[in-house]
Amino acid sequence: MNKQKNSKRVRRMNFVDWLLLALAVISVGVFVYFAFFSELQLFSKREENVSFEYTVTVENVNANILLGLADRDLPESRTELKTDFISVGDKVYSCEDGALIGRVTAVAYERSVEPTEAKDENGNLIYADYYGHVDIIITVKGEGVSENGVFSINGYELRVGSDIEFRTPKYTALGEIVNVSGKEA
Repeated sequence: MNKQKNSKRVRRMNFVDWLLLALAVISVGVFVYFAFFSELQLFSKREENVSFEYTVTVENVNANILLGLADRDLPESRTELKTDFISVGDKVYSCEDGALIGRVTAVAYERSVEPTEAKDENGNLIYADYYGHVDIIITVKGEGVSENGVFSINGYELRVGSDIEFRTPKYTALGEIVNVSGKEA
């Protein structure tokens, strides 16, 4: 009877095996570096404390009822607004959750406009005065965080073009955020 030998072949690592092993170790090292130590921060949000300013426009406010102004009294260009219902220094709160979202630094108003059915020679809509109405422009300053380019204060995100329902001690309104800018605190 022939006995079959259980032979184990020991394979030696050749140059290609060493090259593949080195490539795997380098890949893991590069991944760990970029994931946890580089500024890319793949697994965490980049958050910075910032001081920022944003502008809210409340459109088509009846000037006669709210401001006591007749259409003939409205200015041709943006003008500072001084009233008893909103003023510089007022705290601004979110109507959603009551969080403080800044302080008023400037208040102005300008004539409201509305689109007409007419178009100019380039095909753009022509706008006309919306008689008896003004747009109130409120500039607010606050401190919060910027995460990946999105500004937020007390959890309230501030994005250009988004609506914001806010209140001050004597005024509540729905406006649109038209500008947000900030710098590292």
